[in-house]
Amino acid sequence: MAELPLPSKKLYDVLALVDASDIDVLQMDRAYLLAPASAAANKPYVLLRDTLRQTDRAAVGKITLRTKESLALLRVHGDLLAVHTMLWPDEVRDPEGLAPPASVKVRPQEIEMASSLMERMSKDFDSMPWRTPTR
Repeated sequence: MAELPLPSKKLYDVLALVDASDIDVLQMDRAYLLAPASAAANKPYVLLRDTLRQTDRAAVGKITLRTKESLALLRVHGDLLAVHTMLWPDEVRDPEGLAPPASVKVRPQEIEMASSLMERMSKDFDSMPWRTPTR
């Protein structure tokens, strides 16, 4: 039985509502934009979207895509709802021991020089060529 594919329920099983800012982007996987399935779904869609926006919350839950159950995050994106599949906590690498040792120091002048270079290279993200639709 454990080998059988999971049936798609075509629903989002909410486990908890969380502060949107508490989600670690390292857990994000794929993003999908959601639209209401019918005219009858418009009002509940807008109610959920606007309530999530006003409360600055996101809904952590489970979804089944194809035959795989995934942890997911439902959040507001502009005027739409977006669902992001997420990695399970055990799929995110433990950061322990990855950072350089605390003994590595940089001088204030080095920070100033690097900041100056970053300032000269800074651009508005929305103006970048890859943000312009090609279709």
